[in-house]
Amino acid sequence: MDLNDVTTKLLSEDSHEIYTGCWEVLRLHDRDALRLIAASVLPKKARIQMHDLGGALRSNSEVLEQAFRKLEISTGSKCLCTAYFGSTRYDPKKEADCGIVSIEHEKFEENTWSTHFDCLCLRCNRKFYVTGEEAGHVPYWTWQAKKRVVTSSTARQKKCPVLSGHF
Repeated sequence: MDLNDVTTKLLSEDSHEIYTGCWEVLRLHDRDALRLIAASVLPKKARIQMHDLGGALRSNSEVLEQAFRKLEISTGSKCLCTAYFGSTRYDPKKEADCGIVSIEHEKFEENTWSTHFDCLCLRCNRKFYVTGEEAGHVPYWTWQAKKRVVTSSTARQKKCPVLSGHF
C-alpha cells in the first residue's frame, strides 16, 4: 500500500476515492504510516467531511468517521485496538489474518444467526468479546472490552492500588 496514494485518495474531490482511502486506513496497522497520513489529512478533516459518500443501507460517512478516529488514535499512545470501540466495520477474522488479534474462542449461535468471538489484541493484550452479525445484507461486528477483575495479588504485582471491581 502506497501511503501517498492513500493520502491522495483521502484528499480527493471524488467521493469514491475518499471512500476507498478510508477503507485503506481501516486496514492499515502501521502506526508510523498512519501518523504520516494523519499529518496531511487531519488538518483538512472539515473539508473532507463535506463530501457525500452515499450509502444505501447505512451511511458510508461512518467509514470516514472511523478512518478519522483511527488516524487520531495513531497520533497518540493508545493501542490502535482502541479504534474497535464504536465501530461496526472491524471483522475479527480479518484482524486475526493480519496478525493484530488472536481469536481464542468462536461460537456460532443458530437461533440468532450471530457469531461470538473471544479475541486478544496481540499488541496490548486487551481482551475483547465480539458479536458478529453476518446473515443480513450488511455484516457488522460489535467489540466490547472484557472486564478484568483486579485481585489484591495482581494489584501488588503491578504496584497499583486495589480497585473495586474492574478497570
